[in-house]
Amino acid sequence: MSTIVDPSSNAHYVDFAEYVDFQLQKARQQIRTTDILWAGTVAVSVIVGYLFLFVVCDQWLFPGGLPLSFRWLGLLGILGFLTVWIGWRIGQPLLRRVGMLFAAKEVELSEPALRSNLLNWVDLQEDGRKVNPDVLRAIERQAAVQLAKINVADAIDHRPLVQSAYVLLGIVVLFCGYFVLSPKKPGPSLWRVLPLVDVKPPTRTEIVSVKPGDTTVLARSFVDVEANLAGAIPKQVRLLFTTADRKFRDEVVVMQPDAEGSVRYRGRLAGENGQGLLRDLTYRIEAGDAVSLTYRVTVEQPPSARVEGVEVVAPSYMNLPSEKVTGGTFTGWEGSTVRLTATANTTIKTAMIQFLDEPQGKPTGEEVAAKVNRERNITAEWNLEIRADGTFTTYFRVQVATEDGQTDPAPAVYQMTIRRDQPPEVVLLSPERDLEAPANAVIPLLVMARDPDFELGPVTLVVDKAGKVIHRQVLSEGKQRAVQLQHEWSLGPLDLKPGDDLTFWIEAQDNRQPKRNRKSTTPLHVQIL
Repeated sequence: MSTIVDPSSNAHYVDFAEYVDFQLQKARQQIRTTDILWAGTVAVSVIVGYLFLFVVCDQWLFPGGLPLSFRWLGLLGILGFLTVWIGWRIGQPLLRRVGMLFAAKEVELSEPALRSNLLNWVDLQEDGRKVNPDVLRAIERQAAVQLAKINVADAIDHRPLVQSAYVLLGIVVLFCGYFVLSPKKPGPSLWRVLPLVDVKPPTRTEIVSVKPGDTTVLARSFVDVEANLAGAIPKQVRLLFTTADRKFRDEVVVMQPDAEGSVRYRGRLAGENGQGLLRDLTYRIEAGDAVSLTYRVTVEQPPSARVEGVEVVAPSYMNLPSEKVTGGTFTGWEGSTVRLTATANTTIKTAMIQFLDEPQGKPTGEEVAAKVNRERNITAEWNLEIRADGTFTTYFRVQVATEDGQTDPAPAVYQMTIRRDQPPEVVLLSPERDLEAPANAVIPLLVMARDPDFELGPVTLVVDKAGKVIHRQVLSEGKQRAVQLQHEWSLGPLDLKPGDDLTFWIEAQDNRQPKRNRKSTTPLHVQIL
């Protein structure tokens, strides 16, 4: 039998028919592989090209990015194309065999020296007609000899595959260049290819983070918003908020940088009139061409107390009835006892009465612990006192705390007025000036005294000699609103000598308790002759 050496089979000898069939099988496999690779390269080129076109359109052709409807149409279109293309150009070659005649034709086109011997051999083999064995052997021999001179894999036309690979390479290079040179990051646009993904379109200015984002705060609290930027930093960064009741809509708060050149900006949501937040709101940040997501601030009612009433009990020496007022604003005499009742809006653990000098100021540190009864009822008691420097607090509030430590960030402030127990008034009508008298003289005194609000206490003559009180005499026990006194002051019992210098004055007290108010006349001098 005639044989031929197969160059690719390490000198393995085969007959002509087997060799031709072997080479045709290689050609068929090469044709299938090339077709599948070409179809796959085209599919990848279409995908990369679509992504590049989507990124460009999303970033530059449509302000605010491609509309959602366009994104859906684009995604469904590209998926439909890929489904048809892969099924037609990849699925079918995988499921169907490449015909022997087609493979022979591909090899004949690349090697004209075969002179149709390969096509004739395949045609005769598949037709099944009886052919002269010598003729068939001659055809086999010619085909085998020519096939031995060529590489069947190289005989297959790879130009479509090479061309599609160059197209893919060009698109990839173009896309990479855009990644490097574009002022906008392509990443967000690539995510936006999927319409179900909620990603903002890319911008020159990038809002990297927003704190606190969605949050829940207590009523009358403040919310400090922080934004970190990247990319092109604009001249102004704005915080816009809208309240749930639409009373305020897209109100602007200009955010300030932490420092010169800083990329961190801060702004505060302070509520109406800067008194803290009272209702739910939404907010967003605008920086250059970037707009953040819209965040929500939920406002919850904090634990708080409402003063139901106050009873003011004046000191007993005033002989005044107690006074009851509704609410927390009241007026009381100094030294009065205040009994307060309040109700909390939720279950609380502790309550404290805090005093303030200004309605919007901080507590002075003066506090009175309150009692919590039945979990929500609050009672407290304290005395109205005037400080040593003559001042007194004019405002108070009830600060409550829950079991988990929550407090009211801005408790209601109530005003209180403390009325002073005014000191008595005393006048020495006679004598009116310094005088001279012998040691046994009698000096007539005329005194008028009154208490402007309650009763007088003792009215006393006080005599001083050389810085020491040598005589004190009660002229009246008081116990009335006003008195007018005439008194004959005898100098004889004082055992005075010529040249002595006396100083005297009239002192009046009132009935204030536990410490009386005092007032004295201007001291006068008596020179002993």
